[in-house]
Amino acid sequence: MSHEYKGLPLRRAITYAVLAGLWIIGSDWLLANLTGNDTSLNFLQTYKGWFFVIITALVFYLVLRHELRKLENEIKRRQATEEALIESQNRLIRAQYVAGMGDFTWDQETGEITWSQGIYDLLHYTPDEIVDFDLVTKNVMHPEDRERVIHWLQSCLDGDGTELPPLEYRVVRRDGEILYIRNQGVIERREGRKPRVFATVVDITDHIRREQDREKLQQQVIQSQKMESVGRLAGGVAHDFNNMLSVISGFTELSLAKVDKQSSLHEYLSEVLSACKRSTNITRQLLAFASKQTVEPIALDLNHSIEAMLKMLGRLIGEDITLIWQPGEDIGTVKIDPTQVDQILANLCVNARDAIGGVGRVIIETGTATIDDAYCATHKGVVAGEYVTLSVSDNGSGMDDDTQRHLFEPFFTTKEEGKGTGLGLATVFGIIKQNNGFLTVYSEPGEGSTFKIYLPQHPYPVEPGQSEQHQSADVHGSETILVVEDAQAVLKLTERVLSQMGYQVITAGGPTAAIETARQFDGTIHLLLTDVIMPDMNGQELGDLLQQGYPDMKILFMSGYTASVITDRGLLKEGVHFISKPFSKQDLSQKIRTVLDS
Repeated sequence: MSHEYKGLPLRRAITYAVLAGLWIIGSDWLLANLTGNDTSLNFLQTYKGWFFVIITALVFYLVLRHELRKLENEIKRRQATEEALIESQNRLIRAQYVAGMGDFTWDQETGEITWSQGIYDLLHYTPDEIVDFDLVTKNVMHPEDRERVIHWLQSCLDGDGTELPPLEYRVVRRDGEILYIRNQGVIERREGRKPRVFATVVDITDHIRREQDREKLQQQVIQSQKMESVGRLAGGVAHDFNNMLSVISGFTELSLAKVDKQSSLHEYLSEVLSACKRSTNITRQLLAFASKQTVEPIALDLNHSIEAMLKMLGRLIGEDITLIWQPGEDIGTVKIDPTQVDQILANLCVNARDAIGGVGRVIIETGTATIDDAYCATHKGVVAGEYVTLSVSDNGSGMDDDTQRHLFEPFFTTKEEGKGTGLGLATVFGIIKQNNGFLTVYSEPGEGSTFKIYLPQHPYPVEPGQSEQHQSADVHGSETILVVEDAQAVLKLTERVLSQMGYQVITAGGPTAAIETARQFDGTIHLLLTDVIMPDMNGQELGDLLQQGYPDMKILFMSGYTASVITDRGLLKEGVHFISKPFSKQDLSQKIRTVLDS
C-alpha cells in the first residue's frame, strides 16, 4: 500500500469520532432542554443544542457524501483498470495470433501448466484437447523431434541456469500440417521448491521455408555456375580437338583414296577414320552440352517428330522393354532443330534402358504447361510463359539425391568403365538450355525416373522440313575459293581437298594475309571459306571487309565451335552459311556447292 493510503483509516476514525461527540453533546443539551430535567438551561443553551445537532448532521452528510463519491470513483477506477487489463490481454492475444506465437507457464511444483490462447490458435486445438504435457509427449510433437525436446527441457531444469535457451523443432497441427516453432523463456528457481518455467512459442514456419527456398536457389546458382564453367571448358577443348581431328580425318581420307581396298593398309586407315568419326561425335556432344552446337531450328510439331522416331527408339531399347507413347492433344509447336529432338529422345531412352537393365517399360508423353512468376522465383533461369512438355519415364532402378546433383555433368556416369561416356544427359541439358527451355528430374531409388522437358511454345505454324540431297559422290566445281585459316595443317589439308575437286584455290594464314592476297589477285573470288576465330579480326569482320571489293562473293564460315560473332546461342542468322569442324571431304564438297549455287 502506498503512503497516500496508509493514514486513511485513522483519519476517517478521528473524523467520525469528532462528529459523534458533537452529535452527543448537541443531542444531550437539546434533550435536557426539551424534557425540563435541567432548569439551568436557558434559551441560548437550547439554541446551541439545536445548532450542534443540525451542524453535526450537515457535516456528517457532507462527509458521507464525500466518502460515497470517493467510493464511486474508486469503483470506476477499478472498473477502468479491469477493462484496460482485459483490453491489454485481448491485444496480447491478437498480437500473438498475428505473430503466430503463444506462451505457457509450467509450475513443476504443482504440475500445473497454463497455455495461452495463442498456442491453441497456432495448433488448431481446443483447451480440452491439450492437457498436461500433450504438446511434448503426445501426437502434437513431431516424432523425430520428441526425444530431443524432452532431453533439452530436462537438461535445462537439472542445471542451475535461469534462462531457457532457444530451441527449434517441429509440431504437427491438428490438420496434419507440419509447423516449425521456436521455444525460448526463463526458469524461476525458488528456494526449497521446484522451479517454474515461463516460455514463448513462436511459429517460424514461413522463415524456415524461406531459408529452405533461399538455400535451394543458392544451390541452383552454384550448380548453374559450375555447369557454365564446365561448358566453357568443354567448348574450348572441343575447338582445339576438332582442329586436330580435321587434319587426321582429312589426310586419312586422302590416303584411303590412294590405297588398294584389298590391302591391310586400307583396313588400318579405315579404322583410323572410324575412330575419328567416333571422336567427332564425342566433341559434338560436348558442344551440345556447352550450347555451342550450330543448329538450324524450325517450327515443328513435337508429336509428329516423336512418332517418326518410335520404330528406331523401339530397336534402340530392345524387345524386353515396352515403349508406351502417350501424345498430348493440341500442344502447339516448338522451334528447335529436328536433329536435336532425335538427340534428346535417343539419349533419354538409352539412359532409361540402362536403368531398367531387363524387362520394363518406358513411357514417352507430351503436353503443355504454364509457368508463373512464383515458380520462376525459386528456379533460376526459368522464364514465365507457355511451354510444351516432353516426358520420358521408366520403372528402372532410380537415383539417389547425390547422383541427381551430378547428373548433367560431362563424363559423370554410374555405368561400369567402358560402358558409357557420361555425355548423354549432358548433351540433353545443353540442347534444352540452347533452346531457352529447362528440365526437371523426379527419381527415387527403386522407384524409376522421370525426365520432364519444357520447351517454349512457338506462336507460328509448322514449317516444312528442309530436304537435303545425300549424294554418295563428291561434288566438283571450277570456281575460285579463298581459304583463310590460321591453323597451318588445316589450311594445307583444305587446299589439297579443294584442288582435287577442281576448284582454283588461293590461301591465306590469317586476316591480314587474306586482305593482301585478295588485293593482289587478278580475277573473281567466288567464295570465301574462312575460320571464325583468328588473330587481328574474326571471320565475320574479314568477310564484310572483302565483300566491299567483291560484292558477289559468297561466304562459308568454318569453326571447331560456334562463335557469337556469327550466331546467337548457336542459332544461325538468316543467310549465314556454316560448316563445323571436323568435316569430311564429301560434306565439304556438298556444302560448298550449296553455297555457290544459292
